[in-house]
Amino acid sequence: MNQLKPGDKVFHPNKREWGLGKVLGIGEDRIDVFFVGAGNKQLSTNYVTLELAEASEASHPLLDNLTAASQEKGSNFISLPEAIQKFLSAFPGGFEGSRFHSEEREYKVAAHELCLKLLAENEFDCLLGASDYATICERARRIESATNLLASFEKIKFNDALKNPLHQKRFAVGLCDLLYSKEDASTQFSRFAQTLTEMEIAKWPIATYFGFVRFPEHRIFIKPEVTQKAAALCCWEINYQSELNWRTYSGAQSLYHYMREQLVRAGLNPRDMIDV
Repeated sequence: MNQLKPGDKVFHPNKREWGLGKVLGIGEDRIDVFFVGAGNKQLSTNYVTLELAEASEASHPLLDNLTAASQEKGSNFISLPEAIQKFLSAFPGGFEGSRFHSEEREYKVAAHELCLKLLAENEFDCLLGASDYATICERARRIESATNLLASFEKIKFNDALKNPLHQKRFAVGLCDLLYSKEDASTQFSRFAQTLTEMEIAKWPIATYFGFVRFPEHRIFIKPEVTQKAAALCCWEINYQSELNWRTYSGAQSLYHYMREQLVRAGLNPRDMIDV
């Protein structure tokens, strides 16, 4: 045990179900370890000798993205099996269940299909070519109103901003760039964030809504309180800031993709980020 140091990856010899752990701190007769399947555990070195993980086993996305709160004993961490049980209790049948479809999926899929129809790339080409920014904005409003993902005050600010002809052009061009530009994702996001800042509607739900609805296979929606709570329960660091920034978006996106991989392994088979 004395050979271990903070940062080492270990297994508990009698609790293999806890999975891989990361040594957080070592005291005189104790060791603090965060296990991917159990959270933070303070163990007595008088009663347990942890096994150092082999190099081939010493990597896990969660351990690479731990929050500072993960080092606190009694953190609100919830393991994936616990989360799945809670989910299945609320939604019998999981992602294929009728309740999940009616309450969580169908209306978002409908918004996605509406977006495919109204704001496909060829539609943007025609409307931007005709400088018809107002129609693009009106279609965006229709797509946004198809869901309840934006709060009422965000809906009001969004609709009010699009009444301004100068904002209409900014938004139409910026949205096309966000969805169909060949630039890398961080550049797309940063430019759209700047557009929303100029329009004074730089809020996370507005910034992420259209990418999510258009490309639910891989783009995510960020609702600040919900996303922060989810990240805290997973002890996953998303570097949240209220100001729009790529670091927060990519941090949250990495959590979503990690959860998707874990849910596939657990047999729940999420279809896209709507399910995740």
